[in-house]
Amino acid sequence: VSQSRYGAAKFIKKGHVVRIEMRLRGRERGMLKFAREKMEKFLSGVNLLTPIKIEKEIRPEPRGLTMIIAKQ
Repeated sequence: VSQSRYGAAKFIKKGHVVRIEMRLRGRERGMLKFAREKMEKFLSGVNLLTPIKIEKEIRPEPRGLTMIIAKQ
């Protein structure tokens, strides 16, 4: 996860919009609350590296959770 934070922060610093997607399969879909907490933890880590704004909030989709973030 820490490597992903640096990758996302690098793209955001360049001005790109980043889509974060967490795939959930099978029984994992029953743990949406836990998955949402993991995404929020990831966001706080990225926010420490570079300021971000959330363009699309975390939302459930058929295959998992997604959200979009960009440079502030």
